[in-house]
Amino acid sequence: MSQDYNYEPAKSVDKVTGYPKDRWGHLLDKYDERDTLFRELTSPYGSLHFAVGDGEDFYCFDFATITGPNGHNFIILHSTINSETACFIEGGSYEVITPVQDETLAADVALGMTDDALEWVSEPFYSCHNRMKYGKHTKRGWNQDPWYFYRSVFIAEQQLLGRDTPTFSERQRRIGGKRINTYTKLTHIIT
Repeated sequence: MSQDYNYEPAKSVDKVTGYPKDRWGHLLDKYDERDTLFRELTSPYGSLHFAVGDGEDFYCFDFATITGPNGHNFIILHSTINSETACFIEGGSYEVITPVQDETLAADVALGMTDDALEWVSEPFYSCHNRMKYGKHTKRGWNQDPWYFYRSVFIAEQQLLGRDTPTFSERQRRIGGKRINTYTKLTHIIT
């Protein structure tokens, strides 16, 4: 790994943007296309840990938390779209969020990203083979329901804010359940 500033941990926070800066004062900007610290922390298509869709057409997600200086913490949310039938892979969303007490900003953005993915996989479209494709989420194929990413971000955000969080098993995070859905405020969404 290079020793240039792109791989340095956050040393301070920019007073205007709220984004972290490295030891030389370079802003680690979410819009910077170079391989900055932010870009290196997430790899949704690399790990395929969180996904919505089927085996051919899906959104994949990843997130990372940064514990910054003086209590300034950040959550990075990242998604990539992969469509084998339409023959493309492209970037989805990339967000750097500063958690705020008494709010669930990162979780709300993660929920929006999940909603976008569910909408995208349910839309009919023409594949690159000129056939009509109807997508869906395959819970059995991914071993997770569509809200796994959201639940994980919600819990990480609560922990980053220093809140006590109940202990949930990996299965509860992946598949859900009454207790975790109530805690993560999904009961009004999932019926």
